Amino acid sequence: MDFIKKKWRVITLAYLLASYLIFIVFMDKRTDYLTYAGLAFLVVTLILFVGTFIGMIGIMLHTVFKKEHLAMPFYHLAHSLGTTNINILAAYGVLLLKTFEPGEALTVFDKAKYLTSNYLYTKTLTGNIALCHWKIGNPKKALETYEDLFYYPDLELITDYSEENLSEGTNKNGNFYAQDFVTMGYLALINNQREKSRYYTQVALELSDKYGPAYDNLGQLAYAEGNLKEAKEYFKKALELKPGMIDSMYFLAQIAWDEGNIDDAKEKLQAIDISKVNGLSTVTADRINQLKAKSAS
Repeated sequence: MDFIKKKWRVITLAYLLASYLIFIVFMDKRTDYLTYAGLAFLVVTLILFVGTFIGMIGIMLHTVFKKEHLAMPFYHLAHSLGTTNINILAAYGVLLLKTFEPGEALTVFDKAKYLTSNYLYTKTLTGNIALCHWKIGNPKKALETYEDLFYYPDLELITDYSEENLSEGTNKNGNFYAQDFVTMGYLALINNQREKSRYYTQVALELSDKYGPAYDNLGQLAYAEGNLKEAKEYFKKALELKPGMIDSMYFLAQIAWDEGNIDDAKEKLQAIDISKVNGLSTVTADRINQLKAKSAS
């Protein structure tokens, strides 16, 4: 069945050509026969692709009306009905990740990746698969997956992670953007590979010097190294470029707490809209609530 769906465009063209030849050229029949043939083909198409038709409703709710919670049931039903539409599967997987279901998301992304040979689709799906491994609790696998994608198919590995060698990172893979390098930088950070983390993040800034999440990465690196003053400046810069970023807001509150400024920590925590924490955040709602509880006691 999946094979038929993948070849449906070819089948459609063949069907149209056959209809034309049979009903018009050879039988000299025009309106009625073609109408019946077209209706029959439409019915078959609806049956085969009912999941895709339902999923497109989800796409519209998700991308046009920004109603992710309303889109989810349509995505879920589309997936259950066997849709092979890559855009629907990719969108569904991202929402599963955001709603704390990385295991389910991994299944969806794996299916979508199997169904496509397009490199750009494969790149996006593989990056999301890496995020699933991170959220499942396997950060090593997450970083390896993203780096395998970076060096695909057989690019030479970077061995010099100094700031003097940033040009190698920026020129290595033309399909990698600031967001990709920031993600790899964060994954390297949680794998305690700080030199690599800093390198990837600096490459991101070479590509886009006003990319807020890159400064959040540098802030988390500085915080992990115990440099609170430097971390604070990076987090402030991140929020200047991307206001409302939960991760940076949390760490500024944490730094205030670490420095003994309890009232400042409380004020910063109150400014965090915890409802915006999702499965792609680097800081969990539990972590924020724990700091709130400590500052309130």
